[in-house]
Amino acid sequence: MNSEFEKELHLLLNDGLKTNPLRIEYEEKVRELAALRDSLLADGHSVEETAKILHERRRSLGHIYKEAAPPLFCEYIYDMTERKYGDPLGPSYEQLRKKKTPAQIMESASRPIQDLNDRLTVDGFRNWYEKRKFLSELVFAPADPSDAEAILELYKSHLGKKFCAWTDAYPSSETIRFDLSRNALFCLKTKTGHDLAGVLSFDADPETDILPCWSDSLKPSVEFARVAVSLKYQGCGISGKLFSCAILEAKKRGFRGVHYLVAKTNEKALRAYRKLRFPTVGECVYHGVEYWCCEKEI
Repeated sequence: MNSEFEKELHLLLNDGLKTNPLRIEYEEKVRELAALRDSLLADGHSVEETAKILHERRRSLGHIYKEAAPPLFCEYIYDMTERKYGDPLGPSYEQLRKKKTPAQIMESASRPIQDLNDRLTVDGFRNWYEKRKFLSELVFAPADPSDAEAILELYKSHLGKKFCAWTDAYPSSETIRFDLSRNALFCLKTKTGHDLAGVLSFDADPETDILPCWSDSLKPSVEFARVAVSLKYQGCGISGKLFSCAILEAKKRGFRGVHYLVAKTNEKALRAYRKLRFPTVGECVYHGVEYWCCEKEI
């Protein structure tokens, strides 16, 4: 096991999370924001202005103290925070305003997290590291004709699953042959055993290519399609790994942008893709299914 991980794990087991000196210092700085709040209001700032300032100061403190943490644990905190809020530094002011008043935001900005030990745990850190290690050892490469049977089996394993819009007729062996003929089908496999963890295609569909929502400034752009993750590896971050590797491949091939369609009813894909931070640029109906259209520069 990685010696840095073992060292950091030992520190956590000895110091704990809430009793760690760095954490104690951070929480004291957070409490001091209450005095800043009182000062700003006394100087004539509105409640809304004060809430925005305190929120930004809290995010800044979070960034400073996250960066001061041991490197792997720092990465773990950022990852867990992004999973919860869609942002490694926590919720934006706009996100908070959908649920809280400015006064509530001010109060929470100057209050340390009470349930920290439920959010960040030693077991969670250990599991996160094992998952990170697993993802780092996966191999991304163009599919080979010998992979066709396993890819079709992977596609078929999703039929009938909740949110899946695929049918017995699509994607098919013909779809796979089409993608292979264009060198546009990619696999993510385990390094040992070459087990298929996920697949993704660079599509060439004239119907979706002409959608008016795609930006002319990002052309040439490529569509990521037929993304499938092995059922036994779901929840391991495979879709994110597929996308990050595929984006690098798209750059190598000279594309300026990447786009994809995601069914509005596919809650699982929407949750997974939210972490990728692709702006939603439009919507469409394709083969009777309503989709969000997402695109970004690479």
